[in-house]
Formats: sequence, structure tokens, C-alpha cells
Amino acid sequence: MEPIDAASDARASTRCPQSVAARADPREVDWHNQHMPVGSESPRFLRLSDVADILNVSERQVYALVRRGDLPAIRVGGRGVWRVESEALERYITDQYTATRDHIAAHPFVDEETEADARTESGVNADT
Repeated sequence: MEPIDAASDARASTRCPQSVAARADPREVDWHNQHMPVGSESPRFLRLSDVADILNVSERQVYALVRRGDLPAIRVGGRGVWRVESEALERYITDQYTATRDHIAAHPFVDEETEADARTESGVNADT
């Protein structure tokens, strides 16, 4: 929901700094090179929509991560809205980098053209 005036816009930006950036033109926001701010001015808990903006995925994908237990979250309030702790999101991101490195190490990229050229140079017919 968009703020009505400048005062509510300022309040929204203190609750969640990403919400102001999310309202900006998405082509101008460089999420890939941003590190989530850690400190007294950053919110402790993020909405699923905030997490989706940070990860550049849909809210449904974030909800699925939470429901599968991949991303720790809590339900708060009478309506049971989901919130993800900022530090939990940072741990999740770090874990995903580790998992990706492990996957790449276990499954190195093989360029099919380069491999075919190497077989041809060694005298092995690539077609047989």
C-alpha cells in the first residue's frame, strides 16, 4: 500500500528501507550489488514481499521456501502474517552461495564444443 503523504513515506522508510527502493523504478534499483543493511536502522523482521524484492523472486517462491523450512520465519499476530528475520535471510543467502559452490565443484561446466574439438584433435571421431 502506497503512503498517502510525505510523513507516512518517511515512516515507511524507517520500517523497511527496501520499501522505498521497491517503489522506485525497478530498472534503477541495483539489487544484485546491494548488501542488506545491518544495524539499528534496518528492520529486524521483513515481510515476505520485502524478502521477494531482495531475492528478486516472487512472493509465492518466498512463501514456498518458508513452508518447506528452507527459510526460517515466524507467524505473528491474529492473522498469522509471516515475517523473516533479517539475519535469517542473510544466513540463507550465505548457505545458498555455499551450496552453489559445492554444486559447481561436483558438476563442472563442460563446453560441448570444446570437448568435441578435443576428441577430434585426439583422433577420436565425435560422431561414432
